[in-house]
Amino acid sequence: MTTMTTAAFARRSVTEHCRLVAEMVAAIERPTASVELSALETDHYRTLAADVIAPGHLPPFDNSQMDGFAVHRADVVDARPEHPVLLPVTGHIAAGDAASALPRGEAWAVMTGAPIPVGADAVIPIESSGLTAFPSRGEVASLTVREVPVADAFVRRAGSDIRAGDVIAAAGAALTPALVGALASAGVRRLTVFRPFTVLLIATGSELRGQGETARPGSILDANTPALTALLTAIGVRVLTPGSVDDEPEQLLRAIDAHAHEVDLVVTAGGVSAGAHEVVREALGIRGVSFGSVAMQPGGPQGFGHLQVGTRRLPVVALPGNPVSALISAEVFVRPALLAAGGWWPGRPTVEAPITEDAESPAGRLQVRRARFTAAGRIEFVGGPGSHLLGSFARSDLLVLIPESVTRLEAGEIVRAWRING
Repeated sequence: MTTMTTAAFARRSVTEHCRLVAEMVAAIERPTASVELSALETDHYRTLAADVIAPGHLPPFDNSQMDGFAVHRADVVDARPEHPVLLPVTGHIAAGDAASALPRGEAWAVMTGAPIPVGADAVIPIESSGLTAFPSRGEVASLTVREVPVADAFVRRAGSDIRAGDVIAAAGAALTPALVGALASAGVRRLTVFRPFTVLLIATGSELRGQGETARPGSILDANTPALTALLTAIGVRVLTPGSVDDEPEQLLRAIDAHAHEVDLVVTAGGVSAGAHEVVREALGIRGVSFGSVAMQPGGPQGFGHLQVGTRRLPVVALPGNPVSALISAEVFVRPALLAAGGWWPGRPTVEAPITEDAESPAGRLQVRRARFTAAGRIEFVGGPGSHLLGSFARSDLLVLIPESVTRLEAGEIVRAWRING
């Protein structure tokens, strides 16, 4: 019998493993697609693949920044607090009305967003007008101007935000809600984007059964597939899940081979430790994927590398199988790598607050503890550091990262934590 050697890496830091995974994911080449802008209302975490040129001005016409009165500045150049200028208010323009020319010596009421009358070059806010309310249409009132407005006071000129022909956004820009809104306002209807990342997610273990499958002695429900799918789809990733795989290397390889042509990345959960039935390590460790230990608790055993499938060199991230270890590993390594490669900020919002109790942490390892905010604004650990305590993770809204150099924290110490609930 021939023994094949599994590729291994020496124990490495969390920072180093993050860098390697991020570099591997960043190198993934994704096709582009032309999509309707309206599709982005429900299709999130997309990234531009080509510059977007403004087809028109934004704003598209001169409009009022305030509720007030449009005037010719030349009619009020002599206005002084002690010698105000009075102008009759003879017109009214609301948002959505068409603009027409403002006669000299008159003022028109204009609402916020309404077109500026042709020739007008300033708006007097109603608060500075001497009037307490706008006159009704057809009613004549007098506008009191006590000082000369600056040119274009409270006037938004056409193209003052974006001009026709401007690059609104460059290739690689993240399509944030604000950018989607700017594109819509400028009249953009179609744009070229990168296709979302597609991940093949495989949970391994002969003991696993899916939801609705018949229980058998020694079996447990698969938590990794739904949990990791939820984490990935929340950042716009398309996830393929062929179902859990038994501890049979050939079954795992067949599952990967069946979907290799349609995915960008393979993520596995389970089978990466030093046990007797570590299927991912057995199947992929002799085919280009390296396995070893990362200085993190939970989530020490990890795998990483490329798998040759036909003509494709498919990137693989292999996570441990305990549900908490798998989720934390995905939070630390997979999620930020996919976000960064897509042009998005890869981090989580962080908070700093005192802890409610003492905590121990192993020397030389980054310990990741589940926690939550108390009503008093303190951080309370939920459950212990064990990798099997999924219920405590479900009750948590924070992850506290205790540095490798820290072995003990005292109650009241300030710690930094990731917010994971939004």
